[in-house]
Amino acid sequence: MLTRHGSALSLPLAQERALLKRYLAIESLRLGDRLRIQWNWPPWADAIDLPPLLLQPLVENAVKHGIAASPEGGHLRIAVARQGVHLFLRVANTGAPWTPKAEGKGLANLRERLVKALDRIKGRLSPSQGRGAPVHGTRYPVQAGSGLLFLDLARTLYFEVQDQIVWAFTGERFRTKWKSLGEVEAFFPEAGLLRIHRHLLLRPEAVLGLRSTGGGTRVLVRLQGGIELEASRGATPALRERLGLI
Repeated sequence: MLTRHGSALSLPLAQERALLKRYLAIESLRLGDRLRIQWNWPPWADAIDLPPLLLQPLVENAVKHGIAASPEGGHLRIAVARQGVHLFLRVANTGAPWTPKAEGKGLANLRERLVKALDRIKGRLSPSQGRGAPVHGTRYPVQAGSGLLFLDLARTLYFEVQDQIVWAFTGERFRTKWKSLGEVEAFFPEAGLLRIHRHLLLRPEAVLGLRSTGGGTRVLVRLQGGIELEASRGATPALRERLGLI
């Protein structure tokens, strides 16, 4: 698992959080009540695509040098926050006082990965010099203040267009660069996105179930997170067929 994380160019933060929880579960067995963990992790953070292993070396340092080194242990706080264009990842701990030393290998590797990630982003944002359309995979940009974040389609529940603005929903709403759902479909031609209403486009893998209401005249699509969307009558047969209900 760790090798897969380290070799990937980017991963949703949800995968790093899962890795951290496994690591901290092991450390909790070793340290017991000396390790007290506090998460401040909003739901929207899981969908953000970033270079892997950003938090792991910081958390390991906090546990090893701060909490495990103190007989009383301490608190470990892991937080993700957003302020305008800036995304903040914070790891803080109490425990043994910090003693300045030369930068370790883990932090040096982290710095190197961040530099390479920034170089890749700059390359994507610069004018294309190759032949044909740019290769974008399953990631797409959304607005964050005056800047951009990159989200992964696999973490997206659905897209909705309102007043020529397409919004992406991952548990939180993000504004995209698109003005129509047709542009989204053209950007992800192989994703199999389903148009369930003139203003709604969803990812079939996010569907948990269907239910009829209004005497069978309306069909509601239940998505992850307890979200329900109404499908149009015309779109319902294709939706049922895609979900294997016909």
